[in-house]
Amino acid sequence: MSASNITRLFVLPLCAVAVLSAAGCASTVPARIPLADKSVAVVPFSFRERRIDESEAGRMLATMLAGAISAGLEGDVTVKPPLPAREFYSGRPVDKVKAEGVTMVLDVDCLILGHIERFTTRDPGMVGTFRGALQFTLFVFDRRGRLLLSQGISATYPYRQMDPEFVPVMNMSEEEVKMRTLQRAADLASRLFYDCPTDRE
Repeated sequence: MSASNITRLFVLPLCAVAVLSAAGCASTVPARIPLADKSVAVVPFSFRERRIDESEAGRMLATMLAGAISAGLEGDVTVKPPLPAREFYSGRPVDKVKAEGVTMVLDVDCLILGHIERFTTRDPGMVGTFRGALQFTLFVFDRRGRLLLSQGISATYPYRQMDPEFVPVMNMSEEEVKMRTLQRAADLASRLFYDCPTDRE
């Protein structure tokens, strides 16, 4: 089954999920798709006009997300490498991925893939300083290739207006800011899959 119906699913901003949970006085934000005791694979993301497996940033974000999910669940999840099912996703646009083929070959409960809409490391208003901004959409499929979730996510680095790390950022290379922005994006996305404390930034 392909992901051709992904554009029809309502996308709820990730920040809205946290706000709703916090308003209910919860100490944690419940997982949207709990992955505890389950198996999952994360395939490389597509990036603007580039298809899956054609972007270094897309591959790096997928790898970081897999690691962040495993860390967030403290190893209580099986994360499988997607390579054995490459024929079902590589070189395809995100809506042409054969989700059921991937889950069948890898024998996983969930498949995660995504599309990066925007990724920048330069702030036009700040000469000589790099600032990362990344926007992407995450798609989650079940074992039968059915779409469970479509979620828009935005990440920035530094991610606080008065972040004490801001001064060091002024001396960071563009590559380091790029890597930290990707990691921030992966960390935010991973929170969809485990209960996350509301005070975590």
